[in-house]
Amino acid sequence: MKLLRALLFLTLILLAFPAANATTVIPPTFDELVTRAETIFEGTVTGMRSEWTGEGANRHIVTYVTFKIEDAIKGKDIKSTIKQASAQIRTVARPMSLNGYKVDIAQGLIERTVLQALG
Repeated sequence: MKLLRALLFLTLILLAFPAANATTVIPPTFDELVTRAETIFEGTVTGMRSEWTGEGANRHIVTYVTFKIEDAIKGKDIKSTIKQASAQIRTVARPMSLNGYKVDIAQGLIERTVLQALG
């Protein structure tokens, strides 16, 4: 009878504790990282800032990092992307009849400014 009470007591104690679940993380290989990456580049960190964002329970810190890209290994060619983006000014610009030339100037200024900022 004492053995039965002891087993019942141990069973109740074990049931009182939640089940312990284990998690295993399998790190990706280098090849998997390269395959999944959208952009790979060699560069230098030129700036970093953190700020709070969100409200209430969703409030969290976001860190913004800027880089000077020295060698783009994988991803979009940023220069051609900037040229395409600056060319889109023509699709949204509606100059007055005598100010059409300013669209070309604005396109060139946008392109030059962004490319200079990138280094």
